[in-house]
Amino acid sequence: MNQYASDNANAIGEIGCYTCHSSLHTTYATTDLALTTTAPVAMTMYGGAKTINLTQDEGRSNLCAKCHQPRPLTCGNDPAGRLLNYDSVKNKPLAVMWDSATGAANTMLRPSYRMHVHYGTVSAVFAGVGGIEYTGSVPYTNSPHTTLASCQDCHMADPMTGMAGGHSFNMRNSKETALSSGTTWNFNGCNVDGCHALSPLDANAAKWKNTRTEIKGLLDGLAAKINACGGGTDILHKDTDGASNLWAGVTTNNYDGYLNIYDPASNPGAAWRNPYPSGSWTAAQKAANLALPKFPKLLMVQTGALINFQFCLREYSLGIHNTSYVRALLTNTTEALAAAGF
Repeated sequence: MNQYASDNANAIGEIGCYTCHSSLHTTYATTDLALTTTAPVAMTMYGGAKTINLTQDEGRSNLCAKCHQPRPLTCGNDPAGRLLNYDSVKNKPLAVMWDSATGAANTMLRPSYRMHVHYGTVSAVFAGVGGIEYTGSVPYTNSPHTTLASCQDCHMADPMTGMAGGHSFNMRNSKETALSSGTTWNFNGCNVDGCHALSPLDANAAKWKNTRTEIKGLLDGLAAKINACGGGTDILHKDTDGASNLWAGVTTNNYDGYLNIYDPASNPGAAWRNPYPSGSWTAAQKAANLALPKFPKLLMVQTGALINFQFCLREYSLGIHNTSYVRALLTNTTEALAAAGF
């Protein structure tokens, strides 16, 4: 069973200086800057069976990975809350994950608006672990960032550019919203000796623009194949508002990684019925849900595609964190769906 609770000694708590620094302003020496942890991070998505361990820069990135990691998918009809068997998702592509005809008796996951791996996929992508790694035409390798760069190199780069860099942790001005808008990026951490100093990056550099254009195209292509099970109606949720959708602009259709399933609070304008309405819903809300078409059948390969789409969408950088791994996940997943007839 996957444990979500934590005792006070191990909980991160409210984010502040002591989230990262264990003894700030205690000795007034360099030891004040000691980090709370640099240990390898057990992946909660896998119940600790997989680990993220970014050893460069004395393991500082592991502190970031402790929180910025994907969460698990739990079997909805299992009272023990066991995790989805990701090996089955990969190795049994044509097995049924969900079918409205059989409902709760046979489903492994319960489709809902928030059936996802949460938001912090970036550390897993950066480390090159955790995706559903279908065999395909692209080998699973990692970009140089995985072993040569740390999170802090870029996200805490000095000098700051507007509100990007330093202890803001931003790569771009935090006042700006959608990635599709004009933005000011801080490339100071990228353009240092040993990295991109000989061919400095900026927002117009080919290496930056071409990579992001390629990955956006792969995300768009995978989204189209995922949506094919809807028979003309997308199962992926769209949101063009950069304030509510952190990933607005990452795909052409502004997908946010959620499913377009009815939820009276979060998604009242949904296209698909929620198979598991809450007992707290009003009669009107239950009626609105029943008026919608049943959510379509999902095979294991489509579930894996959803997971990988969420991984590569929500790592947010359009492949910059780990281009090689993201390219392999998206390409091979698209091929797996094609082999299954989608």
